[in-house]
Amino acid sequence: MEIAQLVLKGRVRIPDDLNDWMVAGLDLMRCKEIGLKTHLATAAYVLPGNFHADPADRLIVATARAEKMTLVTADSRILEYPHVLTLDARE
Repeated sequence: MEIAQLVLKGRVRIPDDLNDWMVAGLDLMRCKEIGLKTHLATAAYVLPGNFHADPADRLIVATARAEKMTLVTADSRILEYPHVLTLDARE
């Protein structure tokens, strides 16, 4: 969703159909899709501590927490949030 929004706004350019590019990228990285489940949607709005109001970021953080995953991001607001494991993509 975040990548699709960046493509729509022209901030990111991809050489292919967005869906095909995403599927190929997930396959290349050996990633699996995690469907949006009720427990993830509700967890996005009961995050511990202070976190900003962006719904997509809240869902991303809640998913990483629920799945015990490290979130790779360049978003400073997420990197500064102490309640999720992160890896700085800028490094």
